Amino acid sequence: MFSEDFKKNMMLEFRTMIREEMEATLQGTYVQIQQLPPFLTKEELKKLLRIADTKASSLLARADFPVLREAGVLVPSHLFMQWVEANTQWIDINTGLAPHALKALRPIKPYILT
Repeated sequence: MFSEDFKKNMMLEFRTMIREEMEATLQGTYVQIQQLPPFLTKEELKKLLRIADTKASSLLARADFPVLREAGVLVPSHLFMQWVEANTQWIDINTGLAPHALKALRPIKPYILT
């Protein structure tokens, strides 16, 4: 129905729009990444992601989500940011619509909290 070029352009525009909105949201949001505490509580995670308790519980239950349960439910901030980056890349790579050059240029970078 739609050409492959049209689909690719629409996905690129959609991704660009989402990234711009996320950047705008993060600039005006409650906390900058450098201001995150070393560990996030469930409540802080909910506030940061603007999600409800049910979604937070679902996220914390994922096997690939970084959470420490030894001292309650704590999410290491630096691992959380790496998880977000890795899962964002997963979408780009697995939709099959990201150019191969972009895949090679977007390595996962660790976030260093100061």
